Amino acid sequence: EFTHQFFGDSEGIFGYVDLRVDIYYSASRLSTYFGMSYTDKVDPKKSGGVQPDNVQKIIQEKLEVEFGTNIDDFVSSLSKESSFRPHGELLKCFTVDGEENCKQTFDVYRADVSVPGFQQYHQKMQTFILWFIDAASFIEVDDERWEYFTIFERVVSNG
Repeated sequence: EFTHQFFGDSEGIFGYVDLRVDIYYSASRLSTYFGMSYTDKVDPKKSGGVQPDNVQKIIQEKLEVEFGTNIDDFVSSLSKESSFRPHGELLKCFTVDGEENCKQTFDVYRADVSVPGFQQYHQKMQTFILWFIDAASFIEVDDERWEYFTIFERVVSNG
């Protein structure tokens, strides 16, 4: 669902049998992994010269961000997640009662394009809209009048 923004209204991908596409985002830095597997691929000699869709290229061009294709490298990078610090100015912290008597703590940050590293982070963050909002499009992030508010859940790790 919502892949029509990548593959057209039919949401079809040509040339593969049992195609599986995995796209993972890390929770904090939004590092992105792309993986693809299939049991068989069309032979252009048997399909009138028609090549299978280049799924990785199609997705990467639309997302406009770099992503890794080695799952081991992606998993290794997850160890850096705990050192992530949100971009911008911390405006507010609040705690709510979650499920099973668990308290959840959230931090609200404000940033603009002058905050170092925020534009690159925003570029990764806005890719989510293509997966979850019909007919979504990216905003122009270089307009200095934009103010961005992000909310992060603070998680305490047990090691």
